[in-house]
This record gives sequence, C-alpha cells and structure tokens, in this order.
Amino acid sequence: MVFSIGRIAYKLGYDVYLNSTLYADEFQKMKEFANYFVYNYYNDYLPKYIKNKNKNLKVLTKEKKAAEKSIKKANKNNKRNLKNINKFEKKSNRYDTQIEKSNDEASKSKMKNKQKEQNDKIDELKRVTELNSNNIKTQESLISALSPKIEIVTTEINSANITLIEVRSKAKKYK
Repeated sequence: MVFSIGRIAYKLGYDVYLNSTLYADEFQKMKEFANYFVYNYYNDYLPKYIKNKNKNLKVLTKEKKAAEKSIKKANKNNKRNLKNINKFEKKSNRYDTQIEKSNDEASKSKMKNKQKEQNDKIDELKRVTELNSNNIKTQESLISALSPKIEIVTTEINSANITLIEVRSKAKKYK
C-alpha cells in the first residue's frame, strides 16, 4: 500500500486545500497525519477483518467438505445397491425357472411369493438409489456454489494480509 496525498479537500462552508508548493510545512504535517491515521486505522481494523474472514472461510470449507463426504457416501451406497439389485434379479430369475419346472401348485405359489419379495427389494433399492442420485446432484450444485465463494474469501484474506504487512512495515516511521 503506497499512500500518497495528492489532493485533500474539506468542505467547511468554504474550500480548504493545502498545496505542497505554497504550504509545504502544512502539507507535510497533513501527509504525516493522514499516514498516521491510515496506519492506526488499518492496524486496528485489518486483524479483526482477517479473523472474521478466516471464520467465514472455515465455515465454507467445512460445508464443502461435508458435501464432498455426502457425495462419496451416496456413490458408495449406490454401488452397493446396484450390486444387490443384480443379486436379487438373479434370484428372481431363478425363481422363474423353478416355477416353470415345478408341477406342484403349492410350491409354485410359495416361489411366486419369494419372487415377489425379491422384486419388492429390487424396487426399494432402485428408489433409494434414485434418492441418492438426487442427493449427489444437490451436493454437487452446492459445491459449485461454494467454490467461488471460497476463492473470493481466500483472495480477500490474502489481500488484507498483504495490506497489513505493508502497514506494519511502515510502523516505525509513524509511531
């Protein structure tokens, strides 16, 4: 941060200005005052600002990690569900074969009930898989919304840190 005063004007019912050639001493004192003010203002303000931005960054990062974790978990559940769906479909197909081969009506009825249970399990797993897929889409949109915010806050923190470093490097001059 390079602070230079080119022109400062106050409206006090009439115009007041300092010119560096006509009023060199007054201009120098005004410049020192402005630098002193800026140093003290930023030295007090920026650490609080940085602390608040770091809190915001922590919250945003935590939300993003939670969304990523939720996506990972949903993908894992979907993979497991698809594996179980395949397993239940194979069982259901075996019941089809057994029903065709069976001559006994009681055993046919029993196998049809078991096949219906398998099909119900398949339907439930497909429903849960669809819910997980919707959750994944929601979490991905959340991540895509959080990522730019995280970048902005990070940039603001870095900028404030640089300004604070510049202000503090001039501390000896204005104390």
